[in-house]
Amino acid sequence: MTRISSDMFESPRRTDRVQISISLEVMGTDLATGRPFCQRGCTSAVSRNGAAIVLNYALSTYQELTIRCLSTNKEAEARVVGLISGPDHELVYGVALLSTAENLWGIDFPTLTGDEGFGRVLLQCRVCQSYRVVHLNEIEVQVFETNQGIHQFCKACSATTSWRRLASEALPESSLPREQ
Repeated sequence: MTRISSDMFESPRRTDRVQISISLEVMGTDLATGRPFCQRGCTSAVSRNGAAIVLNYALSTYQELTIRCLSTNKEAEARVVGLISGPDHELVYGVALLSTAENLWGIDFPTLTGDEGFGRVLLQCRVCQSYRVVHLNEIEVQVFETNQGIHQFCKACSATTSWRRLASEALPESSLPREQ
């Protein structure tokens, strides 16, 4: 009898995952009819490598899609990993981006090193409105909580600017400048 080890399923995360609603369009081919479809939906969580998408449309595992993020107006090819929640609730699918070269979500995700600090937060630059996930140590968390923001270097502004937590958990659909 073959035993399945739990560490076969545990792999270290490559990037952070952020719980956020981002409007999107999903395009693909309906596998049952062979006809193309285009459906609006949103994310419930995103990472550099994929997302959990809420879509009122049935998809199949391994199906390839084109996803267009409405806040950045960027497109990427993705593959359906599987259904996360089903018929009794909204249809939520896990999708993996086939290439992460393009920053689809407009969020700068740091590479995880194993020493990610004390806390993490999705911040927005108050000058150029770009987004990024930031890992803070204990002192930085205290400064952030006291001032409701923190100063960080912004790649888009090429300067140290003031950063704040997003006012809501949803990114606007309009195209805003994003950190590259």
